[in-house]
Amino acid sequence: MTDIASDSARWLKLGLGRPAIGMIQGDPKQFREPLIYSCNHWQSYAAECESRTPYLWNLIHLSREAAWYRERIVAQLREPLEDSDDYSQTFDLACRFAEQGYTDARRAMYQAVERENH
Repeated sequence: MTDIASDSARWLKLGLGRPAIGMIQGDPKQFREPLIYSCNHWQSYAAECESRTPYLWNLIHLSREAAWYRERIVAQLREPLEDSDDYSQTFDLACRFAEQGYTDARRAMYQAVERENH
């Protein structure tokens, strides 16, 4: 992992604004690996009172690569998730895409619920 990627991973885990500034001022591709990891892995401290979805959603759109992230979030949702917090966050992000009319995200959400209920 490059220095910017390892720094970004730490910044994302802490919920800092530095990744947003980096995406606006630099190449958003350098944030791909740490951001998609953060999208698919719960990193908050208090699940009952903290959601990272709005923060991550904003970063996805600042990256100007929402389609790239959507494909990977939907793919992750199609896989069985071991951690319910990871599942919840991935599901919430897929829901945001589904609300924008992306049927692949909506379909993956239905399939995930059906799979988890059986």
